[in-house]
Amino acid sequence: MCSDLKLKEKGQPVDFDLYRKFSPVPMEIIDGNIFFTDLERENLLKLLNYNVGIKRTFKIIEE
Repeated sequence: MCSDLKLKEKGQPVDFDLYRKFSPVPMEIIDGNIFFTDLERENLLKLLNYNVGIKRTFKIIEE
């Protein structure tokens, strides 16, 4: 796991460089948040977890 991406209990702002490093597609970043609302971010997270699988998601979190 990259040293500049440390998971914390609460969500953290994303700057353009961090987003560009970890995202394959352009998205909106507003005041450090990807997309506009918590619901939009949570839906994207659900979709990514669905695509990656929960077992792999937990391994990524542990890393």
